[in-house]
Amino acid sequence: MPVIQRDGFSSKKAKVGVAHALINDIAAFGALYNWWSRRSNAGFIPSNENIIVSTLLAVPATIFAAYLGGSLVYIHGMGFQNRSVKKTQ
Repeated sequence: MPVIQRDGFSSKKAKVGVAHALINDIAAFGALYNWWSRRSNAGFIPSNENIIVSTLLAVPATIFAAYLGGSLVYIHGMGFQNRSVKKTQ
């Protein structure tokens, strides 16, 4: 959100950040659906539908979101800054 407020949504960094967040949500919803539909099965045995959701949705979304997250860090220079640590340089 601070990037969008500072640079606006038209910046490449903001667009990649929003895509990263949305794709992470898709992957999380796929995993949540798989858990929800398997929670009452003995041994959490997956159905064919669970395997399809994992294969076509959750795993590819996770991999692509990881790629976008890496590009935010290594290409666009975003990252976590711990403000409570004093600079020693």
